[in-house]
Amino acid sequence: MSDRNLVDGRDLPIIKLVPRTKHKATKKYYQRIEASLRAVGLIEPLIVYDQGDTFEILDGNLRYEILLEMGVETVPCLVWKHREAFTTSRMINHISAAEEMRMLRKSLEELDEKTIANALGLAGIGHRLNGTLTKQLEPRVLKAFEAGKINRTCAQELNSLARFQEVV
Repeated sequence: MSDRNLVDGRDLPIIKLVPRTKHKATKKYYQRIEASLRAVGLIEPLIVYDQGDTFEILDGNLRYEILLEMGVETVPCLVWKHREAFTTSRMINHISAAEEMRMLRKSLEELDEKTIANALGLAGIGHRLNGTLTKQLEPRVLKAFEAGKINRTCAQELNSLARFQEVV
Protein backbone atom coordinates (compact mmCIF):
# COMPACT_ATOMS: atom_id res chain seq x y z
CA MET A 1 0.00 0.00 0.00
CA SER A 2 1.49 3.39 -0.95
CA ASP A 3 1.77 6.28 1.51
CA ARG A 4 -0.72 8.23 -0.63
CA ASN A 5 -3.45 5.84 0.53
CA LEU A 6 -2.45 6.25 4.18
CA VAL A 7 -2.54 10.04 4.61
CA ASP A 8 -4.75 13.03 3.92
CA GLY A 9 -3.36 16.58 4.23
CA ARG A 10 -5.62 19.11 5.99
CA ASP A 11 -5.49 22.33 7.99
CA LEU A 12 -7.08 21.54 11.35
CA PRO A 13 -8.17 23.76 14.25
CA ILE A 14 -5.56 23.43 17.00
CA ILE A 15 -8.31 22.95 19.61
CA LYS A 16 -9.26 19.65 17.91
CA LEU A 17 -5.72 18.23 18.35
CA VAL A 18 -4.93 15.99 21.32
CA PRO A 19 -1.34 14.96 22.21
CA ARG A 20 -0.72 11.22 22.38
CA THR A 21 1.91 11.72 25.07
CA LYS A 22 3.61 14.59 26.85
CA HIS A 23 6.86 15.30 25.02
CA LYS A 24 9.85 15.76 27.30
CA ALA A 25 12.45 17.97 25.68
CA THR A 26 15.48 19.75 27.00
CA LYS A 27 15.18 23.50 27.32
CA LYS A 28 17.78 23.94 24.57
CA TYR A 29 15.92 21.65 22.14
CA TYR A 30 12.59 23.32 22.95
CA GLN A 31 14.09 26.76 22.30
CA ARG A 32 15.60 25.56 19.03
CA ILE A 33 12.27 24.26 17.74
CA GLU A 34 10.49 27.41 18.94
CA ALA A 35 13.04 29.66 17.19
CA SER A 36 12.63 27.71 13.97
CA LEU A 37 8.83 27.95 14.11
CA ARG A 38 8.99 31.69 14.73
CA ALA A 39 11.59 32.31 12.02
CA VAL A 40 10.34 30.14 9.17
CA GLY A 41 7.01 28.72 10.31
CA LEU A 42 5.90 25.11 10.39
CA ILE A 43 7.77 23.16 7.72
CA GLU A 44 6.84 19.64 8.75
CA PRO A 45 3.10 19.15 9.34
CA LEU A 46 1.86 17.32 12.41
CA ILE A 47 0.86 13.69 11.90
CA VAL A 48 -2.54 12.97 13.42
CA TYR A 49 -5.14 10.21 13.60
CA ASP A 50 -8.86 11.01 13.23
CA GLN A 51 -10.79 9.96 16.34
CA GLY A 52 -14.11 11.47 15.34
CA ASP A 53 -14.41 14.75 17.26
CA THR A 54 -10.67 15.08 17.86
CA PHE A 55 -7.38 14.17 16.22
CA GLU A 56 -4.71 12.33 18.20
CA ILE A 57 -1.20 13.66 17.50
CA LEU A 58 1.01 10.75 16.44
CA ASP A 59 4.04 12.91 15.63
CA GLY A 60 4.62 16.56 16.48
CA ASN A 61 3.66 16.93 20.14
CA LEU A 62 6.42 19.45 20.84
CA ARG A 63 5.58 21.50 17.74
CA TYR A 64 1.93 21.39 18.85
CA GLU A 65 2.80 22.68 22.35
CA ILE A 66 4.84 25.55 20.92
CA LEU A 67 2.22 26.46 18.30
CA LEU A 68 -0.45 26.42 21.03
CA GLU A 69 1.63 28.81 23.16
CA MET A 70 2.15 31.03 20.10
CA GLY A 71 -1.62 31.35 19.69
CA VAL A 72 -1.83 29.59 16.33
CA GLU A 73 -5.43 28.62 15.56
CA THR A 74 -5.05 26.34 12.52
CA VAL A 75 -2.30 23.78 11.96
CA PRO A 76 -1.31 21.92 8.76
CA CYS A 77 -1.64 18.20 9.46
CA LEU A 78 -1.29 14.87 7.73
CA VAL A 79 -4.20 12.69 8.80
CA TRP A 80 -2.87 9.13 9.04
CA LYS A 81 -5.50 6.51 8.23
CA HIS A 82 -4.17 3.67 10.42
CA ARG A 83 -3.21 4.60 13.97
CA GLU A 84 -1.24 1.48 14.82
CA ALA A 85 0.61 1.37 11.50
CA PHE A 86 2.37 4.67 12.16
CA THR A 87 5.94 4.85 13.41
CA THR A 88 8.00 8.03 13.59
CA SER A 89 11.28 6.25 12.96
CA ARG A 90 10.45 5.77 9.29
CA MET A 91 9.88 9.51 8.95
CA ILE A 92 13.26 10.61 10.37
CA ASN A 93 15.93 11.68 7.93
CA HIS A 94 19.16 12.45 9.77
CA ILE A 95 21.86 14.40 7.99
CA SER A 96 25.60 14.05 8.39
CA ALA A 97 27.85 16.83 9.69
CA ALA A 98 29.18 17.30 6.16
CA GLU A 99 25.66 17.68 4.76
CA GLU A 100 24.79 20.15 7.52
CA MET A 101 27.92 22.16 6.70
CA ARG A 102 27.03 22.20 3.00
CA MET A 103 23.50 23.37 3.80
CA LEU A 104 24.76 26.14 6.09
CA ARG A 105 27.25 27.37 3.49
CA LYS A 106 24.55 27.30 0.78
CA SER A 107 22.20 29.27 3.07
CA LEU A 108 24.87 31.93 3.51
CA GLU A 109 24.58 32.71 -0.20
CA GLU A 110 21.19 34.32 0.52
CA LEU A 111 21.00 34.86 4.29
CA ASP A 112 23.33 36.32 6.90
CA GLU A 113 24.74 34.28 9.80
CA LYS A 114 22.50 35.98 12.37
CA THR A 115 19.29 35.13 10.48
CA ILE A 116 20.35 31.49 10.11
CA ALA A 117 21.39 31.26 13.77
CA ASN A 118 18.03 32.74 14.88
CA ALA A 119 16.13 30.22 12.76
CA LEU A 120 18.11 27.40 14.39
CA GLY A 121 17.73 28.86 17.89
CA LEU A 122 21.48 29.30 18.27
CA ALA A 123 23.60 32.22 19.45
CA GLY A 124 25.71 31.86 16.30
CA ILE A 125 26.81 29.42 13.64
CA GLY A 126 30.37 30.61 13.15
CA HIS A 127 31.73 27.80 15.29
CA ARG A 128 30.09 25.25 12.99
CA LEU A 129 31.42 26.92 9.87
CA ASN A 130 34.90 27.34 11.25
CA GLY A 131 35.37 24.09 13.18
CA THR A 132 38.40 22.94 11.20
CA LEU A 133 39.95 26.37 11.24
CA THR A 134 39.64 26.86 15.00
CA LYS A 135 41.42 23.57 15.69
CA GLN A 136 44.44 24.86 13.76
CA LEU A 137 44.73 28.37 15.20
CA GLU A 138 47.31 29.50 17.73
CA PRO A 139 45.68 30.43 21.08
CA ARG A 140 46.08 34.24 20.69
CA VAL A 141 44.77 34.19 17.12
CA LEU A 142 41.87 31.93 18.12
CA LYS A 143 40.89 34.31 20.94
CA ALA A 144 40.78 37.30 18.54
CA PHE A 145 38.88 35.29 15.91
CA GLU A 146 36.26 34.03 18.36
CA ALA A 147 35.82 37.55 19.75
CA GLY A 148 35.02 38.74 16.22
CA LYS A 149 38.00 41.10 16.11
CA ILE A 150 39.41 39.47 12.98
CA ASN A 151 37.84 37.61 10.06
CA ARG A 152 38.67 34.13 8.77
CA THR A 153 41.26 35.27 6.21
CA CYS A 154 43.03 37.46 8.73
CA ALA A 155 43.05 34.61 11.28
CA GLN A 156 44.65 32.28 8.73
CA GLU A 157 47.32 34.87 7.85
CA LEU A 158 48.11 35.70 11.48
CA ASN A 159 48.27 32.01 12.30
CA SER A 160 50.79 31.46 9.48
CA LEU A 161 52.83 34.42 10.70
CA ALA A 162 52.77 33.16 14.32
CA ARG A 163 53.98 29.71 13.22
CA PHE A 164 56.65 31.28 11.00
CA GLN A 165 57.95 33.35 13.95
CA GLU A 166 58.20 30.19 16.07
CA VAL A 167 60.45 28.60 13.44
CA VAL A 168 62.72 31.62 13.00
